[in-house]
Amino acid sequence: MRRWTSADLAAARHPYELRPSSLVHINVDLGQNGPGSASCGPGVLPQYRLAADRGYTFGMEFRSLGAARPVTR
Repeated sequence: MRRWTSADLAAARHPYELRPSSLVHINVDLGQNGPGSASCGPGVLPQYRLAADRGYTFGMEFRSLGAARPVTR
C-alpha cells in the first residue's frame, strides 16, 4: 500500500518530489514464481511453476472496517 500512483513514482526523480494523496494505492500480482530462478541455482520445481498457456483467475473483495468516509481527490 502506498500514497502514490505508479505514474507518480515513475515521474519522480527524487523522493522529495512525491506528494502523498488522500487515496491509498494497492498493486496486486496474480502470481509470482517461487524460490529458484536458475540464475544461481536450480530452477523452480514443476509443481510451483506458473504455466503461460494456462488461464488463471483472481478475485478480491474490500470491506469497510469502520465508518465510511467520503473520498476526496
